[in-house]
Amino acid sequence: MPTKQSETNSNATSNALEEEYKVQEGKEGLNNNIVTVSSVKINDTIPLSLKLTSDVISGVASSFMLAPFVTILDRSIIKNANGSQTLGLALKEGFKELFTKPYQFFLKRDFRLIWGLYLGTYLTANCVETTVKHMQGDDVNTSTVQLSKFFATSLVNISLSVRKDMIFTKMFANSAVIKGPAKVPLLSTLLFTTRDCMTIAAGFNLPKIASEYLQVRYGFTKNFSDVSTQLTLPLAIQLLSTPLHLLGLDLFNNRNATSSQRTALIVKKYVPTAAARIGRMFPAYGIGGVMNTYLRKQIVTSLAVFGKNPNTINL
Repeated sequence: MPTKQSETNSNATSNALEEEYKVQEGKEGLNNNIVTVSSVKINDTIPLSLKLTSDVISGVASSFMLAPFVTILDRSIIKNANGSQTLGLALKEGFKELFTKPYQFFLKRDFRLIWGLYLGTYLTANCVETTVKHMQGDDVNTSTVQLSKFFATSLVNISLSVRKDMIFTKMFANSAVIKGPAKVPLLSTLLFTTRDCMTIAAGFNLPKIASEYLQVRYGFTKNFSDVSTQLTLPLAIQLLSTPLHLLGLDLFNNRNATSSQRTALIVKKYVPTAAARIGRMFPAYGIGGVMNTYLRKQIVTSLAVFGKNPNTINL
């Protein structure tokens, strides 16, 4: 039968662990779209296999939740760019299919491609961060963790994204313009790659720099600066990358167009396409990132507290 003293010690242990987590969380903050999850000391109480299980569950759930919306937006942007459908009509048809024929929607290749893209991205970011931190133990070097995660995630995300765009461009090509199978031009692939590099940089590197600037220059709190820069920069970069996206698509759709014709098309399609791409980034880097962060925190914190003192958890 537990004594009053043992209950007091149990509560003290739990409170100290929770306080340790809060302090470390405040130091780390939201430094990119797939956020650092917990203190190193808490993580040291959990086997690597359990931490990676948390990463996988979070990545699968987050990517699945955002994939339907990104699929519809990507499909609509391409159809609007090649003239086969207006943006509004394509969006309407996409959401109608999602809500009236979900089984059919989830079995389609375009959904599976998008889910695979973000599943690979989130799993890579989560697992690389966890593994590097675990290997470093108590002597965690934040720069090493972030650089490892950035390069690994960039490699996976850009490879999958460019491949996805090449397939989407062919899948939703305007049949009145493109006859039979066609190869995506090398320049289109390079433009898509540059576009994705810009988005990755805006999602992983720039928010931390901008957040520190806001804190020092204007005295904003760390939490406000981290969240606001993380949510706005990946969206704002689309204003610069949209012309590259449109040009890459036009090089495929209109092989013989002149430079002036391509410029006119970009000007005409810029506003609706930029708006759609900004909307696309919100679930991908906003909703998905927040959900991924929340799930990782909840799972790993529960495991940490339970591992430290099982009697403090009500299962």
